[in-house]
Amino acid sequence: MTKYHKYLIVAMTAYFILIGGVSLLRHYNFQTQTWDLAVFVQVMWNTLDGRIMINNLEDVPNTLGVHFSPILFLLVPFYALWKSPYALLIIQSLALALGAWPLFELSKKILKDANWALIISIAYLLYPALHWSNIYDFHPVTFLVPLLLTAFYYLEIERWLLSTLLFTLASATREDSILVVAFAGLFILARGVLSKHKNYKIFGATLFAGGMIYFLLTVKLLMPLMEYGEVGLPKIAASEDLLAITIS
Repeated sequence: MTKYHKYLIVAMTAYFILIGGVSLLRHYNFQTQTWDLAVFVQVMWNTLDGRIMINNLEDVPNTLGVHFSPILFLLVPFYALWKSPYALLIIQSLALALGAWPLFELSKKILKDANWALIISIAYLLYPALHWSNIYDFHPVTFLVPLLLTAFYYLEIERWLLSTLLFTLASATREDSILVVAFAGLFILARGVLSKHKNYKIFGATLFAGGMIYFLLTVKLLMPLMEYGEVGLPKIAASEDLLAITIS
């Protein structure tokens, strides 16, 4: 481990303690909300109890019908260890802090300069938009950031299988993240064409085509199906409709 890695670990730890701590304090002081924390806490709880991704806080019973975020399944085991909203907030803060590591390695690989790589990684940790995403409750889409950075790092060192896995996980953070990954495929394809690198062209074209197919499949088939939650369960009416039915 180089001195740069040690500096980076210090910076990541400071980020996790400070920004993650603010996130926890917001919840401790009753400043978190149903959207977007209580929804995911209930989803985690129900999934552990056999009601897969079900909640009664949104307009549809299955949260995957609102936003398609299958990465939530990977968070269930962590929530099982500590059934608390704090568990989700801690995982989110840790993931965003760890995003600085692949960014450092990616920057060092491209720039051939560890000093600039460290500066870029620290700038990432100081980025206000990242802080806001971290502090404001919990969102599965925030995991897109570290996953995408890691995917590009493995792409840069031509670890194709690992890069594919990371791009796939990035797509699982939310349905619109699939488009981010698909257009990343276009970028990789263009890079392959300009550099005449055959593997980049194949990888980029496959990533773009696969991403677009997955996106259309998700928004046209999977999400509409998830609106029904469980088999035979009708779509929950909007709150205004429920009020009208109650009054009548």
